[in-house]
Amino acid sequence: MVVGTDHRGIGLGRELLRRAVAHAREILGARGIWLDVKPTNHRAISLYRSEGFSQERTIPGILARPDVTHSDLIVMTRLDWQ
Repeated sequence: MVVGTDHRGIGLGRELLRRAVAHAREILGARGIWLDVKPTNHRAISLYRSEGFSQERTIPGILARPDVTHSDLIVMTRLDWQ
């Protein structure tokens, strides 16, 4: 998910994340959820941690297109419900 720069800092990202997690859990019956985030996106990482996600691993940056900057991805999970 991405929140436009004009709408950051007002809780919109947190609300979107909470609704997505609730939908996965309540409607889809998910027992956990995972997401990935660039290590440089400190704001998102902080949000995810505050919402119960923990870092599982890092995927090394490998992209199919040579004209795109390679970036690692952090995989974060939330598995706190049954």
